[in-house]
Amino acid sequence: MRRLFILFFVLSVLMPCTSCRKEAPIGPSTTVVVSFKAVYGDKPFSAEGLYAYPSTGSSTEIIQFDDVSLFLTDISLVTANGEDEVSLDDLEYWDITALQDNSSHTEKALEKAYYSVPLGDYTGISFGVGVGHEANSQKPSDFAAGSPLGAAERYSSEFGSYVFDKTKGQYSANGTTTPFEINILKDEHYKKVVLQKDFTITSSGGSLNVILDLKKVFQRNDSIMDLPAHPIVTNPGSPYMDWVSENLQHSFSF
Repeated sequence: MRRLFILFFVLSVLMPCTSCRKEAPIGPSTTVVVSFKAVYGDKPFSAEGLYAYPSTGSSTEIIQFDDVSLFLTDISLVTANGEDEVSLDDLEYWDITALQDNSSHTEKALEKAYYSVPLGDYTGISFGVGVGHEANSQKPSDFAAGSPLGAAERYSSEFGSYVFDKTKGQYSANGTTTPFEINILKDEHYKKVVLQKDFTITSSGGSLNVILDLKKVFQRNDSIMDLPAHPIVTNPGSPYMDWVSENLQHSFSF
């Protein structure tokens, strides 16, 4: 019996932790629908739209988006005690410009129903922008073709990382158009978003709506990204990648 106890003790010590998140106890549950939608400032967003670029100058500056897409990971609800989390989803790929592709689809969202969500009080929703370290240490050939991580175009072989967020388009001012591309990648640019708001899940279910404001990606207070001077941000060593990834982290609301 003593040997059996020692064996169990050793196994419990050596067994790796599969998640650092504390899971809320399961009891009565219901279905909750979570949606992610993009806007641009106070305007609806579509890939064919033209938007005023944040500017403190007098010239007319316009931005248009060809590709905006990103990974969302560890989507969870935060319980009322602020410590436990209800895990909803490990990973989703959100192709914003494919969903909100024209002016008729500005209200389309990445929407998914989650079943067996415990009833009770919650204080917010949390998720990561990017791909977690374990998956990001692998490459598309390590995943099934149907997996969001199995698409080669979402991976940078040059830097050995999935592209957490891609923002690509054109910036126009004073008759000159500049193509731009921003790729956020590598573990150090993975960001966790925690959005706080009290709500209650009852037996009738519910819906939660998360908004991404793309305008905020390019502006922080009075600081505005100079796109003509820095149209290509794809190297993880660039200080602009730090700046944009932090902006993206704070561009969500709930």
